[in-house]
Amino acid sequence: MPGFAVRPFAVPDAAQVAALHARVYPRAPWDSPAECAAYFRELLFRNPWQDPELPSWVAVEDGQVIGFLGVLPRRMRAGGRTLRVAVGCQFMVDPERRASFAAIALLRQYFGGPQDIAIADGANEASRACWQAAGGTASPLHNLHWVRL
Repeated sequence: MPGFAVRPFAVPDAAQVAALHARVYPRAPWDSPAECAAYFRELLFRNPWQDPELPSWVAVEDGQVIGFLGVLPRRMRAGGRTLRVAVGCQFMVDPERRASFAAIALLRQYFGGPQDIAIADGANEASRACWQAAGGTASPLHNLHWVRL
């Protein structure tokens, strides 16, 4: 049994998620932890597509956030049908807790939501491996990044 729990991200968690972000991405563009926390609150709680049934997720151990997966709800249309889409973003786990399987637990919680489609908003090779380990599929054709020369 893991020593952590996964639960929905709440507004008071923003400061801890900002601190986690600073540990995972030390060259982040924010001038202060407060500015980073404000970004997470704005992006995930004040966006026009906010959906309480598609929350972002935190992994918490001993009261400390050790992992995070942001979820941006969106609507898409395909074949005349409206689809509920969950776009995963800002996926991170504390470097000292990566062996804890928190990443897999966060992704499984995310995949278990009521969305029709779950997609990632950009990811690296480590995220792709976690995505697939948690039951997701990676489509190489849809993973192209275009560059204009």
